[in-house]
Amino acid sequence: MPASEQLLHDLRQTLLSCAPVDGDTGLRALFVDARLQPWRHLLPEGHSPADRVDGLIVLLHGRRDEAGQNALALFLQVAAEQLSPEDACHQQLLSLVEPVRTVAAQEAGRPLFPKLEEARRRTGNIYDLSGDFRGAVVNIQSTIVQSAEVRELEEMPPEPGEPPFKGLQYYTTADADRFFGRERLTARLVNRLQQIQPGQARFLAVVGASGSGKSSLVRAGMIPALRRGRRLPDGSLPPTDSAGWAIRLFTPTAHPLEALASELLGTDEPLSEVAALTRELTENPDSLGLAVRRLLAREESGHLLLVVDQFEELFTQCRQPEERQAFVDALLAAVDPLSSRPVTVLIVLRADFYAHCAQYDGLRELVSQQQEYIGAMSREELFDAIVKPAALGNWRIQEGLVELMLDEVQNEPGALPLLSHALLETWARRRGRTMTLSGYKEAGGVRGAIAQTAETVFNQRLTPEQQQVARAIFLRLTEIGEPEDDEGATPDTRRRVPLDELLSCYQDDEAVSTVLEILYSARLITTGTVQTAPTRVVEVAHEALIREWPKLRNWLDADREKLLRQRELTEAAYTWDGLGRDEGALFRGARLQQTLSWLDEAPEPLSLLEQAFIDASREQAAREEARARQLARASRIQRALALVSVALVAAIGFLVIRQAGWLTSPTMDGFFNVAVADFLVVDAEGRLVDRSSEQGEQLGGWVYEALVDEFAGDDNLQIRRVSFEELRAAQVGQEDAPSSEAFAVLEAPAALAQRVNAHMVIYGLITDPNGRFPRLSLQFYLAPRLDYTFAELEGRHSLGDPLPFAADDPALVRPDLQNEAEAIAHLALGLIQELLHQPEEALASFEAAASVQEQRPVVHFLVGQQYLYLAEDDEHDVDPLEDLAAAANALQRALDLDPTYTQAQTVLGGVYNFRAQYILQNSQPDASAEAAAEAIELATLARDAYAAALATAQSSPNEDEGRLPVEGIAHIGLGNSLRILSIGHYLRQEQAEAQQLAADSIAELEQAERELEESEQHRLLAQTYEARGTAEFWNAFLNGDDPDGYRRAAAYFERCVAQAAEQPLDRFLQDDILAERCQPNLAEAQALIGENDD
Repeated sequence: MPASEQLLHDLRQTLLSCAPVDGDTGLRALFVDARLQPWRHLLPEGHSPADRVDGLIVLLHGRRDEAGQNALALFLQVAAEQLSPEDACHQQLLSLVEPVRTVAAQEAGRPLFPKLEEARRRTGNIYDLSGDFRGAVVNIQSTIVQSAEVRELEEMPPEPGEPPFKGLQYYTTADADRFFGRERLTARLVNRLQQIQPGQARFLAVVGASGSGKSSLVRAGMIPALRRGRRLPDGSLPPTDSAGWAIRLFTPTAHPLEALASELLGTDEPLSEVAALTRELTENPDSLGLAVRRLLAREESGHLLLVVDQFEELFTQCRQPEERQAFVDALLAAVDPLSSRPVTVLIVLRADFYAHCAQYDGLRELVSQQQEYIGAMSREELFDAIVKPAALGNWRIQEGLVELMLDEVQNEPGALPLLSHALLETWARRRGRTMTLSGYKEAGGVRGAIAQTAETVFNQRLTPEQQQVARAIFLRLTEIGEPEDDEGATPDTRRRVPLDELLSCYQDDEAVSTVLEILYSARLITTGTVQTAPTRVVEVAHEALIREWPKLRNWLDADREKLLRQRELTEAAYTWDGLGRDEGALFRGARLQQTLSWLDEAPEPLSLLEQAFIDASREQAAREEARARQLARASRIQRALALVSVALVAAIGFLVIRQAGWLTSPTMDGFFNVAVADFLVVDAEGRLVDRSSEQGEQLGGWVYEALVDEFAGDDNLQIRRVSFEELRAAQVGQEDAPSSEAFAVLEAPAALAQRVNAHMVIYGLITDPNGRFPRLSLQFYLAPRLDYTFAELEGRHSLGDPLPFAADDPALVRPDLQNEAEAIAHLALGLIQELLHQPEEALASFEAAASVQEQRPVVHFLVGQQYLYLAEDDEHDVDPLEDLAAAANALQRALDLDPTYTQAQTVLGGVYNFRAQYILQNSQPDASAEAAAEAIELATLARDAYAAALATAQSSPNEDEGRLPVEGIAHIGLGNSLRILSIGHYLRQEQAEAQQLAADSIAELEQAERELEESEQHRLLAQTYEARGTAEFWNAFLNGDDPDGYRRAAAYFERCVAQAAEQPLDRFLQDDILAERCQPNLAEAQALIGENDD
């Protein structure tokens, strides 16, 4: 190459990289310098940086200032002075000053580059691309044709050739040579990757509106620039080793982890390997890092660029939240700065799905902090995108056409596909080699080209029969957006559909193939291959078609609700097929009936897979209906078992909590209030000494201090000291004179709790302090509340036996006293936690109390009943049988310490009944003989536990238990145990035994009625009626579906309903007994009455 041509090449490259030639403003700013001012008014306008560089060289290369200095050399010097000496461009600009001066001296006043000057003079704009990867020279000016010339071409047919524009399709790496207008943005993206610092996640989100050219920018701009590894238009360089990077690009599809696994493994790996890696990615996000290292080792590369294009598919096509989360977790693990994995993740995201990313921790922060937003192209960039591809292919454009297109686009971010399609359609209507204004108008212009193309193809190239096929195809190729919600409406997007799905919608494959070929030739759809299957897929060329074609919009809006339902059917069918056509994935019940109701009016024909799914669902429903008829009698067994343990536990006073508003007091208004009273002094005969004592005040203070220390910082608890005088005043009223007879020990704590709104009163008794055997006992009182019932704990309790007490040295008892106070503190904390719906934490507190006072029956009782509660909690992830075993152990421990502990006996009976019920329910409808035998054994243990409680209550009545009718509760438990025994014997085909046990169950419940109807225990009475109704229900079934038996059952369920009506404020009675048991049971009994009467 001659020296002058080499110099011209170097000048162009250096000025493009280092001079402010991106716009006219920056260039003119340099000419403010006095050395360049003489030529400032001569600066030419330019359409692009390259155009400005050529114009600048032609302007200055042959000019001199008054001192004889070459103007171009002066410009290089001025431009260099604007930069830091450390800047590489500073040196590059200065390095050209002397060569320019030398050549200028040699030419002795003649132009340095006469060929360039002549070309500029003759054609206006020449772009020398020989120095960049395209290796070509294009003449822009000669591309623009005068309108007078065009008039002579109007009748010419189009000359053959490859189209310079892509239409609705995005540009790929293969199209890099004709991808113009995004050079600066390409450089910025590459620089963003270069600028990621150590300790920062190697991540970049490319965000932009639909139609802003995101995919084309990444595919045809950034990726080729990285692979070339050469200097960028802004003078910067890509990462040093980017030419050797492994680059993988994919879209999420409906199964993003599978798509990721396939891309990492490559198309040659068997599908079994893809499935294995998919499982690894699902189970462990870190497995992506290992897969990346294997890929890099295989390709002998040092870094992976993982590009996830159309990232919004994660939200529009992937239906499984768990799979979406696992995919996001894998990407985040790959770019974790602490891992130093050799991978960079770049996602390409539509801006209207930005909020969806905010749902995922980690991804939200990365997208907000490391993103490049793609806005609208400038007018100058759009000029390059239109004119340069045409010039490169030697196509011509009528003058005024480019300006008209630019005016119609108006800097709209999403208009690129509209412009690109209009260009392609205008080129298709070219005259000879010239794109004309008339051709542009025929195409419909930027705004109308897509709709006009679609309308023309639909109306003119398709028969009426083919039009119906095309309508169904376009509807299937659209992902229906979700309606408005908190995040706004989700727009309609394109859907990638397997070719087999489209072909199978019609019996005539050839008819569908013909329509697809017509749509493909019109560039309205594209085809490709999903490697994970591998499967041929079809999709709309661009979402702009969905937005801009009115006919398609009308189809979508007219059938939107049905289309949403059909998409659900499609997804369900694919899930069913992916699970090996497992029956568990079929539609059932109401969902199947809803689907069948609109099937005859489906907006699209069903695919073969969808039809097979519907047929299988129908067949499965028919089988289940037949099975239901065959097992109708056995299903009554299940009904009789339902909620046995729940009703039973509630009946015996199992811990029930229902917040429903409560009384307030000016004295204490905490969530859980504890009053600590002075210790009371009683004489040897147990009579209260009606005076305060220094020892009583001191002992109460020690307990108070222990509780305050234990509950420091707990806002749910209020603790208050109560003096002897307050305790006495609470009993008899402040204005009345107290008397020893009225001031009863058993009544004072209850009166105090009511007065100060305390839920628990902790107090103590000093017995015979001056006698031979003084004793000290710590007690607590738990008050009833309107919003819950601790039935098994209400009233007075002592954790253990009295402590020896030395009146002359009370400090000796302080450690033991505070030890018991600590146990009570854990107990109180457990009650609070249960109120706050923290059952596992409550169990831990009760177990802590048991560890401190392991010889106290009440704490083991609380542990046992809490395990029973957890066994019935659906949110507790421990096997219920494990909880039940722990409950039985704790309750048995309480009974070992106190064999007469009736509450522990009744709850233990509930545990055995629960276990029996659980075993029978989990073996239905074909219960094995072993299961029935085990249930009989457990129900027998339950019966024995209730019988023991009944015997204890009858032989040694406890006045304090008068509030809790243990005998009635025991009869309820016995009735339920006998009914479960009846079910077990029925399943063993022992009909006579089953009928006798059912009759015995009713007899026990009759006894419970007689005892409880005399009390005011409305909740227990309602539960008794429910249990009696259930027993009558079961007995009617055993006796051949006896209608009179069902009538008796209905009558008892009605009595339960009536009992609940008398207690409207009891939320447990209203919600758990009435709504969940009595009313549904009543409806079923009434239905069976009518069925069996018929």
